[in-house]
Amino acid sequence: MSGNRLPAMLQMPWLALSLALIWTTVTMFYSMSRKNFDKLQRVQNRAAQIVCGIGQRQQSARQLCHSLHWLPVRARIDFKLATLSYKSRMTGQPDYLAAELRSYQPQLSLRPSSQELLTVSHCKTMLGRRRFSVAALRVWNSLPLGLKTVTYCAALKLV
Repeated sequence: MSGNRLPAMLQMPWLALSLALIWTTVTMFYSMSRKNFDKLQRVQNRAAQIVCGIGQRQQSARQLCHSLHWLPVRARIDFKLATLSYKSRMTGQPDYLAAELRSYQPQLSLRPSSQELLTVSHCKTMLGRRRFSVAALRVWNSLPLGLKTVTYCAALKLV
């Protein structure tokens, strides 16, 4: 494997377009069916093999994705939602996203308030669960406290 993988992607514009579509629209895929997640993961695995110039049977696609520093599709979706929530929460920008992030105020003090939880609105439909105001807040609330209180955003990329 060569250290410079970008030229291989530029030689195949369909590959670059496919990956760009998957990576930039990942938040739309939250609460997608397992079958569709598996399809997207296969696309990413095949893309990793093409970028590295390795045949399908020569090396594990998981190892290739790891060497390229590509997260699995499901983990990438959670990462993008958590990062977007963090940036909106810390900077208050963009306004329309920051307005969706409301701190959880329990009626009874059963849990310490230092958990940095956010209020998740209730929704009945699968489509409603994909909204930023629901999906991002669920991901945020599932994070450990140490990640929620990081003061420097670049530290999130190390995890």
